[in-house]
Amino acid sequence: MSTSLTQSTKQKQLAALREFSNNTNARLPVLFLLDASSSMNGIVV
Repeated sequence: MSTSLTQSTKQKQLAALREFSNNTNARLPVLFLLDASSSMNGIVV
């Protein structure tokens, strides 16, 4: 049973990827960058 669910999931992902690749709408790449280093904690020593 899990094999059929996995196969179904793969088929849905493949269909979504095809739809995404065939979409001719303009896309804007976006990158979110989070700096979680200790130097960005807001405490000045």
